[in-house]
Amino acid sequence: MSTKKGLKPFTSETGAEAGRKGGIASGESRRRKKTIRQALEALLSCRNPNNGLEGVEEMALAIFEKAKEGDVRAFAEIRDSIGEKPISGMDHTSSDGSMSPRPVDLSHLSADELLRLTREAFKETASG
Repeated sequence: MSTKKGLKPFTSETGAEAGRKGGIASGESRRRKKTIRQALEALLSCRNPNNGLEGVEEMALAIFEKAKEGDVRAFAEIRDSIGEKPISGMDHTSSDGSMSPRPVDLSHLSADELLRLTREAFKETASG
């Protein structure tokens, strides 16, 4: 077996040593992640003395407020969290048989019209 210049092949002893060091580092990483997870879980369950809300409730409220302000990512997070995530396996075949979806210009619609169309689309998805 040829090796690159300056590299020595693993022997059973050097392989075992490298594996041991990797195992130690992996354990340290898992312990560090566990500590962070426990700290976040504690923060999520703590009550804010100013408003009586738990951390998780404050986060939900913050995402809700962002969605109300028009933040599309916040809206998508709420939609997905309540179980209304759109199905990703849609058929994108155009009427001419091509696989290229045609863009639809919605710029002429008002915000109320867009909201109505979105609600109708969700109703169709849920019932069909």
